[in-house]
Amino acid sequence: MAASNDLLERLQAHLGQLEADPINTDIDERLFESCSLALAPGISKKDSITLISQLSRILPVLQKDPTQPIQFLVLLLEPLSFSDVLGLNAAVDFVGGLNVAAVPYNRLMLALLNKAATNATDAATIAAQPEVVTALVNLWLCTHEAGIAKQAGDVLLALLKVDHAVPPGAGDEQSLPGHSQGLMWKRVFGDQDVYALIFSVCTLKSVEGIDLSKSQKTLAQARLLEWLPEIGALNWNAITHAHHPEVEKRFTDGKGEGLLYFASSNMVDTADDVLMHRCLLEFYATLLKTITPTESAGSPHSSAALDFLIQHKLHDKAMSYYLDPANPRHDPLDLQFLYAPSANYVAAYVSSYPSHFLASPLKSTVIKRLQQSLDISPSRWAHAESPKQDLHILASMPRSALLPTNNRWSSSPLSLLPSKSTNADALATLATIFHGPSKQEIINYPPSSPLMDTTHDAIWKGEAQAAYALYYLYLNHNPTLFADLAHHASVIALREVALAAISLIRSIVTANWLPLGPTSTPTDQEFHGALPPTSLAEQGKGFLAILSPPSLEYTLPYLLSPAQTFSNLVGGVGDTENSAYRVAMSKFECLKEVYNRLKVFVDEGGEEGKEWEDVVTTLRKKVDEGPFGGQGGEVGGRIATMEL
Repeated sequence: MAASNDLLERLQAHLGQLEADPINTDIDERLFESCSLALAPGISKKDSITLISQLSRILPVLQKDPTQPIQFLVLLLEPLSFSDVLGLNAAVDFVGGLNVAAVPYNRLMLALLNKAATNATDAATIAAQPEVVTALVNLWLCTHEAGIAKQAGDVLLALLKVDHAVPPGAGDEQSLPGHSQGLMWKRVFGDQDVYALIFSVCTLKSVEGIDLSKSQKTLAQARLLEWLPEIGALNWNAITHAHHPEVEKRFTDGKGEGLLYFASSNMVDTADDVLMHRCLLEFYATLLKTITPTESAGSPHSSAALDFLIQHKLHDKAMSYYLDPANPRHDPLDLQFLYAPSANYVAAYVSSYPSHFLASPLKSTVIKRLQQSLDISPSRWAHAESPKQDLHILASMPRSALLPTNNRWSSSPLSLLPSKSTNADALATLATIFHGPSKQEIINYPPSSPLMDTTHDAIWKGEAQAAYALYYLYLNHNPTLFADLAHHASVIALREVALAAISLIRSIVTANWLPLGPTSTPTDQEFHGALPPTSLAEQGKGFLAILSPPSLEYTLPYLLSPAQTFSNLVGGVGDTENSAYRVAMSKFECLKEVYNRLKVFVDEGGEEGKEWEDVVTTLRKKVDEGPFGGQGGEVGGRIATMEL
């Protein structure tokens, strides 16, 4: 307490000096840093108000760098509401503080405006000041400081969110009972000056009082593209309908309307700016994932975002750089930058809209492209750069799309993934596919959607059955899978491959599978011949598959074997001790997963579970020993020495 009082007295004396002579008095930055750490957290409300008043008088006339006093002031203001701040000083100069050149003051003004985003009444107060909203939009798009731009965009989004007049999905912008008036939306989209400013800054056309370079214009465009999907999720109509046709006519080709059409089709000069073209493709993918499928879209398996991209021929164009890289219309140099984001767009589409994709002619095109891309030699799989983009798409595909056709395993791109001469990315892809649908994948639609109880369950069940089928099909054609995995997991000098092999084993142990019924697909003889000739085929439990041939003779001995330490390594890359520790811990977690699931099965399985009791006992003993068994002290000591 005495130390705090001493700091307070020293600060008040220093503020008195600054107030008396703001031009010649140097700012004691260390004093402000100390006050921020030790004084601000426990200061009384009375002392805080006194200091806020002093700093409010001093800051406008300071001639030295005000960063430290401003940071301290932000801490003092943190407990106060927006109305409390206005009560202390109703004449806050928001416009001056939001000026692009006033960098130290920007964060202070943004912190104050963020307080207004806590309720619609305060947001409406800001909306009633068009010059403040204009300054906020201008700062967001034009500042050189990336952190300030992000904060300004977040504040603008928060103000719109709290002042949302219409619930997401409503068809108009009229205020409804129980909702705010939407004054902030009307200011941003209804005020022609504010609306036009966004178009102007992002194109460098008719920007009064703003001197931006081409690189700064690019930054403004990127900031708008990052912001639009979140606004679209709040109110799709706001970004897709024309608000001021005379403004949009100046900046677009007239083939569409709204801020989204401008940003997606006319804002970026794709022929001249390949980096912004890359950002644009990434924006399309984000839009697909942010605007979720709804019953109001043109198709029950589509969304407003997907319909928009298809309508304006952006959907096919975004995928063409991946699906048709040899097209002579693509610049080979540009293709080097656009191939990866195009593949990411394909992955976003097939994972977010599985039913739409399965019914689309693009299904065969994507599968054919994957077969071409993944048909590489074993040496390239093991030693060349991994085809990450293709594997990302393969892991994102609906599992039912990967099932073979016409009784030909080679018709599935999954058949091209090797288990022997392989890499960590290929093993991670197998892990994703074999594991089956996760809880996150189940919830693709809003809880209020009528699709929740129909399409939803069918998709999940189909994916769980397909994962089960693909595992046994792959195992039937790759009988050395578990021998290969045990080998990879034991070579800890190649840490990433070892960890991926263990992760693949664990994904099977924890798999979300559903066994195939008599009417399930696939019904071809090849698949049913791949199923194990035991009751395991009816269980659909991955941990039992791990404890059954051909896995049993490789996986269980590996999991029960002593953990390797750095003394087993000769050569290798990187920190060998760290590699040994990480692999040992991953292996132990996999062992515990097998034990926990098998124990529950034995406890609840009745007569069927009794045959596994001896295995449970063995696994329990190994789990009780810990990840390093009897050598835990030695390994722990060596790791401690390494850290010192």
